[in-house]
Amino acid sequence: MFDPFDAGQSREAWDLLRKLRDEGPLATIAGAMRYVTRHADARAVLRDTDGFSNASGLKAPGSRYRPRTGCSASSTRPATLLCAG
Repeated sequence: MFDPFDAGQSREAWDLLRKLRDEGPLATIAGAMRYVTRHADARAVLRDTDGFSNASGLKAPGSRYRPRTGCSASSTRPATLLCAG
């Protein structure tokens, strides 16, 4: 099963990703996540913010985030919006 958070696996994933694309437009991968396998479908999903959301966030298992000093959602710099520390 593909795990995008496994650096070793993701570096060598081309054959597996090709297989997932061949099997269908949507695949279940590690952590019961859904992986859109085809570019046109992925693009459509990313543009459909009413139908698809990542509002709950996505982070690698075991990751811990803490706010940076002076970080706020009102910032105009995109890099500060996540505030990963």
